[in-house]
Amino acid sequence: IDEINSGIYVVNARALFDALSHVGNSNAQQEYYLTDIIGIFGTQGKPISAWCGPSWEELHGINTPADLQRAADIMSSGTLAS
Repeated sequence: IDEINSGIYVVNARALFDALSHVGNSNAQQEYYLTDIIGIFGTQGKPISAWCGPSWEELHGINTPADLQRAADIMSSGTLAS
């Protein structure tokens, strides 16, 4: 895997609220996915770009106690890119 979605978005508020009105829940989980706005923006011809962070450690999610420990280890090691 070369890229991940860190879940960080920078979006014009008006465009976001317009796109959210088009997000549906026609999936097995019947859930609404914020990531659907990317496809909606594409369909509407709005510009879409991605930013690649300098290291995975800076965007690493914390969902479990093990993830929290890993983040603490990274922070205390001082190895993050500046």
